[in-house]
Amino acid sequence: REEIYVEDRSFADLGMQGVTVTDFGSKTIQIPFVIPPGKSIGSESYLDLVFNHSQMLDYLRSGIVVRLNQVPVGSARFSDTTAGLSTMRAMIPSTALRSGANMLEIQTDILPRDVCSDQRQGSLWITIFPNSLLHLPEVNQPSAASAATSLGDFSLPFTRTSTLANLAFVVQKDAPAAKHREGEWSSYLKE
Repeated sequence: REEIYVEDRSFADLGMQGVTVTDFGSKTIQIPFVIPPGKSIGSESYLDLVFNHSQMLDYLRSGIVVRLNQVPVGSARFSDTTAGLSTMRAMIPSTALRSGANMLEIQTDILPRDVCSDQRQGSLWITIFPNSLLHLPEVNQPSAASAATSLGDFSLPFTRTSTLANLAFVVQKDAPAAKHREGEWSSYLKE
């Protein structure tokens, strides 16, 4: 039985509840997800990352970086505006996605304004919320058999005005192109 593909998945759907990071330095949150074999994902894919953070952070050195399968796809620079509930949209290039297992990584960087800050006080934090959304729309790809090949799909010698008298085509007997074009090739090769 084929599983129904869902193009919008929240972090909660992917098994991640809200995460609050309080450790100084860099920490990476990993969220695995699967694209079923045979599914083609469109170019309108994106991640809406919902987060907030402490206003006690050093905004010039703290932030979020998002990677998909080790490809950087977005980042957020912190400010007083992003300290409230914020959403960062990261467009996902289709080249970063793969059929099967994928890994979304959210790197948080927490650095204090005061180097003497004590992380045990809990005044420095970044929260990633479970309603963050991964949008991966499926697109229908034309089948390989429906794509007709023409001489325009090839470069030289077809783009030159020279004669084609010494040209031969080798087409597999049961190939769709051989059945569809049967008898047509000879008319092009006669002089």
